[in-house]
Amino acid sequence: MEQDLLNQMIHSVFRFKQIETAFRAFCPNSRENVSIVEVFVLKGIKDHAFDSGELTIPDMLCISRAAVSQMLGVMEQKGFITRDINKANRRKRLLALTPKGNAVVEEQEQKVMELLSGIVDQFGETKTKQFIKLSNHFMDILEKQKWKCRSAAGS
Repeated sequence: MEQDLLNQMIHSVFRFKQIETAFRAFCPNSRENVSIVEVFVLKGIKDHAFDSGELTIPDMLCISRAAVSQMLGVMEQKGFITRDINKANRRKRLLALTPKGNAVVEEQEQKVMELLSGIVDQFGETKTKQFIKLSNHFMDILEKQKWKCRSAAGS
């Protein structure tokens, strides 16, 4: 395979790390130092998206439970959420927004939607759908490759 093509792919993938920086630049007057990931989690808590257990934060964000636990700890320290033990299932936590967390969601949710809408407007609906399909396919292949590497390492 052509080395230049591989280098271009690597460069393209690493550019996605700039999403967080772009979001913070888009919201410079925010009263709170909040990440785009925190906004999505706070919105999920607000909308009770995680209550049924069908959608979990690790699944939504494609990160480990440990990373989610750390992130929730930071959000709790910032005063955005409270975490209580679920009396029906002590292994689960009940997440709730604080008034401060609710204010952050109200302030930031609209900004995130404006940012994403602007991107879709410039990219176009067809290309956006293609991007989503290709990105998901790329990540599926990456996951398969990761498992191949783990299997080979364990042999």
